[in-house]
Amino acid sequence: MKQRKFIFDQAQNGKNPKEIENLLKEQFGKEAFHKTTIYKWFNYSKLGFDLENERERPGPKPDEQLCIRILQIIGEEPFSSLRSIADELNEENSTIYRYLTKYLNREYRSSKWIPHSLNDALKANRIETLKELLKILNLSKHESFKNLVTGDQKWFTLYYANDGAWIESDQNPPQMIDDQISIKKVMVTIIWGVYGFYIVDFLPPNTSYDSTYFVNNILIPLSEKREQIWSGSKKKKMWIHLDNSRIHNSKLTSSNYDSLGFKRPPHPAYSPDVAPRDFYLFGFLEEKLKGRKFKDPDELFESIIEILDSISMETLKSVFNHWIERCNWVINNGGEYFIK
Repeated sequence: MKQRKFIFDQAQNGKNPKEIENLLKEQFGKEAFHKTTIYKWFNYSKLGFDLENERERPGPKPDEQLCIRILQIIGEEPFSSLRSIADELNEENSTIYRYLTKYLNREYRSSKWIPHSLNDALKANRIETLKELLKILNLSKHESFKNLVTGDQKWFTLYYANDGAWIESDQNPPQMIDDQISIKKVMVTIIWGVYGFYIVDFLPPNTSYDSTYFVNNILIPLSEKREQIWSGSKKKKMWIHLDNSRIHNSKLTSSNYDSLGFKRPPHPAYSPDVAPRDFYLFGFLEEKLKGRKFKDPDELFESIIEILDSISMETLKSVFNHWIERCNWVINNGGEYFIK
């Protein structure tokens, strides 16, 4: 009873579960409740549980266990998206939203981002290019996507500040200091498909990321894995989907695609909304890294590999199927950016 009352009192004083956990350890030592129990009673305090009589107050009765599980997730990862919470708990998005807003008094606040201002010509180009890409994706689907890989390079930093959080509805939005210039960055290239991650390359310090590096460290190693990725690659070339960056389209790089057994599907300009690395992978990685600081690149590398290893084949397959859905949506909506 003492620990439960302690949790209730601290919750009323505005302490979060992590702070209460630390205070419990100071107050009760080895006898302190485990994290799961702390979340449970913290949640009860928010739901109006009468601790003295150990009963609930009259009113609607939400699923207390679901409330606890949601609080556990946003307690550890307050930047979790509605979809990621729903997927992890195997619940409908609408259910999670109702619990977050109605029972847990939370709302998500973050900045909005638009990739590019699209004019009519860019929209028309997106439509025509995506029609070509869609044909390739549908044909690849008949091969269970074994003949298709995608990927890109991206700078990752040793520190990721949160850009939003699930907070009490009467709180001000969290502040974030933009100090990206002073944070050390590391270039990471990831090439992947439905059946796994085939190239995860970390650019060594003081090394230029140019066409020569891309061919020697990405394309050639990937070519050596072609038969492992797709057994039919000896007779046919494999699709490698990349954006239109200078390195991907340079004369040196382009001259190696065919000889290494690859061919390029088209990709429309200014279109991260139809590139799996942008609408899924890199965003997923950054979400998992947010709020964390790494002492050196090796620690960052280990975390990225750990996150990639946690992604199931079922998830990767759903991403590729969603890729097709996005292409169809953009084509059917006049080339506009995909809206969830």
